[in-house]
Amino acid sequence: MKTMKTAFDWIRTILVEVPAIVFLGPNKAIEASLQREAEHVRAVAAEYNPSARPIILDDLKTCRTCEQNTLMLVWPHDICVSCWKQLLNLAFDAPVIEQLSLWRDVERLVKTCQDSGGYPWEDPIKIDLAKSSPEDRTKLSKFENPAEVIEQQMCVLIASNNLAGRLEVRRKKNVLYVCAVS
Repeated sequence: MKTMKTAFDWIRTILVEVPAIVFLGPNKAIEASLQREAEHVRAVAAEYNPSARPIILDDLKTCRTCEQNTLMLVWPHDICVSCWKQLLNLAFDAPVIEQLSLWRDVERLVKTCQDSGGYPWEDPIKIDLAKSSPEDRTKLSKFENPAEVIEQQMCVLIASNNLAGRLEVRRKKNVLYVCAVS
């Protein structure tokens, strides 16, 4: 014989059983999704960026680059998975330029900004490719738009040093400007 639910049974169902179903389902789904994403990061990192490790967090944390809340960061960069993937895409999209004479200066500039915690100068630093050495111009002549190629590589260098939120590269024809993010 079928029994009818009393008002108390209905209230108990609404207040106890329904929230348990609603809240247990998405939590397990989120956890499974995070585990899949972490496994993907591990696989990609093993191939292209061995130092990177996914960290699944207990609480939301803000990404240093995009300032979005996330439950997973990629160590040692301390950035979210989306920013890490963008960083990898930039690295693969940018053609590799042989060591240019100006590249050591760019690396020193990034190191100085990293040590000081931001852009320490008032004015942008200007890099005029028209005034580069003949050897550099020969290397750059292989590319249709060498300023764009160097800009991409500088952006990758800046992002890989966790300075994307503080430093940026701007391009005007064959002149690059490194400056604080405005």
